[in-house]
Parts: sequence; structure tokens; C-alpha cells
Amino acid sequence: SACDGASCPPGAADASACTNCTALGAGAGAAEADLLLLASARETAFCAGGVLAYSAPCARSAADDRPTVAHLNLCPSAVVSLRPDRFPRAVAAVLHELLHVLGFSSAHLAYFRDEAGNPRTSRGADGEPEAAVATCANGLSLSGVP
Repeated sequence: SACDGASCPPGAADASACTNCTALGAGAGAAEADLLLLASARETAFCAGGVLAYSAPCARSAADDRPTVAHLNLCPSAVVSLRPDRFPRAVAAVLHELLHVLGFSSAHLAYFRDEAGNPRTSRGADGEPEAAVATCANGLSLSGVP
């Protein structure tokens, strides 16, 4: 299958786990891998406004919710236009995206587990975090928050 256009070995990711996924033929796979990182350098709609890179997990382990397949895209137009003095910031941006690959983002906090390996959030019958209503510091409510 593929995640956001980046190819991955059959069985590595559930095609429903990410958008823009397509089935591919059989391949060698990624034996003994804990995380498969699909890297690409494509100009996409997410690259608008000078975005240097973006990333996200595509599939998680059913046993412990850790990311097992993830995608990181570098936006060619932003990379080509980098000035030499901005290179350290670009490296920092890619490191930031690698943290997202590992599941560190507000959208994935609901998948974190405690020291004993138990989910920190209540789960539905499908194993996914249950949506709830959260009250923000400013008093506004958000629904559908895992």
C-alpha cells in the first residue's frame, strides 16, 4: 500500500489507516523493522505557504499503539529556496517532523500508554480512543476529542 503517495510493503499498513492510499504488488517487505519511514520529496497541497516538511504516522501496532509505518515529505520548493543561513532551522524542522513520525503530536496523545502499558484514555470496542467533550481554558467546549 501507499501512504500519501509514498509506497510501503504489502501488509505494512492498513490502507484505511491513511488517506490517498493505493494497493501495490508484493515486495520484499521490511523484516525485523520496528518502524517503517516512508520518505518523499513531492510538491503537494500541504506545501503551500512555504511549508518545508510535514509528516504523520500511517499505521499503529494493535498491541501497543506505537507507530509502525509513517510518512515524511520534504517540500521541494521550500528546500530549493533555502538560504545557507537558514539551514540549521531546516534541520530543526525535519527533527520536529520526526517527532511527529514517532507519535508526538496533539492528535496522537490519546494513544499514549502508562508505565504498565495500559491505555491512558478509555477505548471503544474497536480499540480506538473514545471521543469526548473537552473544556478549554477559555471556557469553550470541543467535541469529538479523543
